[in-house]
Amino acid sequence: MANFVSILILSAASLAAQTVEGVVTNVMTSAGIPGVKVALSQGDKTPYSATTDSDGRFLFQDLPSGAYSVRYSSNGYFSPALPGERALVQIRAGGLTVHIERRMIPLSRIAGRVIDSSGDPVPKARVELTTASAFWEAETDAKGNFDMPSVMPAALPYTLAVAPPLSGKPPAPDPDTHQPRAWLRTFYPNVAFQDQAIPVALRAGDDLVGLELKLLAAPAHAVRGVVINPAGDSVAKVPLALWEPGPRRNASLHATSDSDGAFEFPSVPDGDWRLSAESDAAIAEQWIAVKGRDVGALNLRLTPPFTVTGRVILETRQGMSPPIPPQVTLIKQHGGQILLQGQSIVGANPAPDGRFRFEALYPGTYRVIPGPPPPLFYVDSIRAGDIPLLEEVELSAGSPDLTLVYKSDGGTVRGVVEKCGTGQVWLVALQAPRLRNYFAACDAAGRFEFTTVRPGDYHAIAVPGYELWPGNIDAAILQRAATLTVRPAETSRVDLTLSTLR
Repeated sequence: MANFVSILILSAASLAAQTVEGVVTNVMTSAGIPGVKVALSQGDKTPYSATTDSDGRFLFQDLPSGAYSVRYSSNGYFSPALPGERALVQIRAGGLTVHIERRMIPLSRIAGRVIDSSGDPVPKARVELTTASAFWEAETDAKGNFDMPSVMPAALPYTLAVAPPLSGKPPAPDPDTHQPRAWLRTFYPNVAFQDQAIPVALRAGDDLVGLELKLLAAPAHAVRGVVINPAGDSVAKVPLALWEPGPRRNASLHATSDSDGAFEFPSVPDGDWRLSAESDAAIAEQWIAVKGRDVGALNLRLTPPFTVTGRVILETRQGMSPPIPPQVTLIKQHGGQILLQGQSIVGANPAPDGRFRFEALYPGTYRVIPGPPPPLFYVDSIRAGDIPLLEEVELSAGSPDLTLVYKSDGGTVRGVVEKCGTGQVWLVALQAPRLRNYFAACDAAGRFEFTTVRPGDYHAIAVPGYELWPGNIDAAILQRAATLTVRPAETSRVDLTLSTLR
């Protein structure tokens, strides 16, 4: 069974009251959703909870005064962030009833069976569904069956793959050449390489069941090399591992260097692999490609940790007090995919002057994530030295300082979406760097507004409320979008019509 942890989004209203009543509806059908758990929390305590009735309605009465956050949870539904919502319900004695409405998106299900080339079921195979920013995993049962019952639908297609069990019987040798073979990470619909895979697209409420994934086998090859220290000397008894691309937390293959520092992985299938080694306070990492032959003569150099420093700059307008500098986060990734092994996500809190430092880092590719802008600010730029950072950056000892600049001269975008209903508007920068994408929900009259927008040229598109941000916007979507220019401290207007993504 797949494990999926969804983010529960806060909803609120600002009217004063001792009573809170509301309704939770399906964004696709507008019907009430029964059985949704609604919780009112104060800090880390949740003193009040309720469950929606058959019409999706809930009620809290005789509530003490105070500020409450609201949390919704339901099997089979996801509660998306709706821009512009406030974070708290403020309750005061003697106030009027507060009315809350929450629209939830039905989740999707993917289920099927994994077999080998002989048609036999493969137990404990790992079925993975990934995008650049999301990851689901399920393990097959004794009959090779798998089930992912709570997959978030998205406009961005998913990659579906099956990886062999971490331990199990290898495939039989090639019947013609008698060369040893290994199980391949196999992509839907039963191909060996990701660039041959057919993407899986899911709309809200779509299910994809009855799939049959066949685990492929291919000739295996050896990967050999030597582990060396920073001085170039070989190092014995160092544990090594080979990792497949993606966010998997467990290595696929393991080895240990011998007395001369040499190592060998004797049976590695074709593909891209992350080779790692760790000894005392030093780590080595290298990406290798195994394609049709052995890989040898690798020198895997252990590297001690290093420090990266930087500064957050908040450019204020005249008369503004400087806010507290936001946190900065580093996420280790490769080719746009997060790597969830070891030290993968680290944060730094800047000092009042904006200076920060990341200590005990190891060489690799990272993405720099700026913290949420303070009120009235936007992220203007991220740089390594004088070089703007668009996506990933290689960090190692001697890397230049990081600089994150926030400005306060953002523009405003307003408009109306015809027949918007529960829809939303996306604002996407035309040119890189796309430091932030903006989202806004329509009100009852179809109006929307963005504030503190980074000046520049943008696409604007209105989509139904059940559409989730796809992570990337392709050309077909942008052909239906309007364009506009946002100027510093000015208001721009754009009116839109609702457009589905597929």
